[in-house]
Amino acid sequence: MHGATLVSVIGAGVLSFAKHTPAAPILLGSLTGSASGASAPETELRVAIVLQHDVVVAPFQLRLGEGIWWVDGDSGTIDFSSENDENFDELGARLTDGVDELLFIFVLAASRGGVGNGWPESVWLDGSPDLVGNRLDFIRLIVHELSVDPYTSPFGGLEGTQWDVDWTYEFWGKPVPEPTSLSLLAIGAVALVRRRARRRAG
Repeated sequence: MHGATLVSVIGAGVLSFAKHTPAAPILLGSLTGSASGASAPETELRVAIVLQHDVVVAPFQLRLGEGIWWVDGDSGTIDFSSENDENFDELGARLTDGVDELLFIFVLAASRGGVGNGWPESVWLDGSPDLVGNRLDFIRLIVHELSVDPYTSPFGGLEGTQWDVDWTYEFWGKPVPEPTSLSLLAIGAVALVRRRARRRAG
C-alpha cells in the first residue's frame, strides 16, 4: 500500500513536469545578420552560409551548412538535426554545456573564399553563458534575401564572385527539468509515506 502511494505521488509529479515542459520545440535563441563580400577567381555563382563552433582550448571546429549551396535570388529555410547532420548532436551538446565558447557565421563561395565574424556564445545568444538548461531539437537556417553576381576586380581585371545575403540562424528545443527538482519530489514522496505510516501505527 505504501509502495503504491509512493508510485502514485511520483507519477503525479512526473505528470506535473510534463505539463510544464512544452511538448513542441520552442525558439530558444537566434542570430540574425547580413554579409557582403567577394571572392576570386570566379568558379560558380553560389555561396554557403555556415555556422561554425570553435572550442577555445583546442583546435577543433564543428560546422553546419557547409556544402549546402544558395544561388542568386534564393530564399528559404533548412532545418539541421541529428537526423540529417552528423555534427548536430555534438554541436547541440556544446551549445548547452554552460561553457562560453565561440560561434562564427561565414558566407563562403565555391572558391572557398569568404567573409564572416564570430563572437562568444553569450554575446550571440544573449545568454549566460549559452543555452544551458535546454536540449536542442534542431537548428534552422533562414535565408531571407540573396544576390550572387559575377564581378571584375579593378586590380588587374581578375574575375570573381560577389554576394549580398541576409540570414537568420534559429535554435529550437526544450527546457530540461532540473535534477534537483526531481530529487525534491522523491524526498517529499518518501516523507508523505512515512507520515501516513506513523499515523496508522499510532
